[in-house]
Amino acid sequence: MRRTSIIVAIILIIFSSGCSINTQKENTIVDAVSGVRYTMIPTSNMMTINGRSNCRQYRSIATINGKIQQMTGIACRQADGTWQAMNTN
Repeated sequence: MRRTSIIVAIILIIFSSGCSINTQKENTIVDAVSGVRYTMIPTSNMMTINGRSNCRQYRSIATINGKIQQMTGIACRQADGTWQAMNTN
């Protein structure tokens, strides 16, 4: 669970750092200390989720010690420009 939380945090950092708004365009960062590679791919155009506009679906891929971990989710842009992961359950 902790690793998933870390991956979500990194994905939100990628979103907030001005990543490409183009759907299906990969945005990748590599942690210089750990060597972990994080890739985030927006998979939808902006949409409204639970009454919040400026939301997007994404797919993320983390390569940790040579093992690939994938997850999908939805994040919404906040008024201050940062992104927040949404729980849509």
